[in-house]
Amino acid sequence: MTNSPLETLQRIVRNAKGDDLERARMAFGKMSNEQLDQQYGQSGQTCREILNEYEVQRKEYLAAVELLNKMAQ
Repeated sequence: MTNSPLETLQRIVRNAKGDDLERARMAFGKMSNEQLDQQYGQSGQTCREILNEYEVQRKEYLAAVELLNKMAQ
């Protein structure tokens, strides 16, 4: 049985979730404000910037899921 293009897109989006935000929260969750504002390794970004970036990505992911769910109704 072949999936519809919408079902295929829903599967692709579900598989794209990842756990970056959860891992960043675990790694940076107990840091002070001063520590959050320090560069993380060789990344060129502070811990706070990394965490914020992952939070934006999660919001975009959730918006995509919501849109696909509306399209499927």
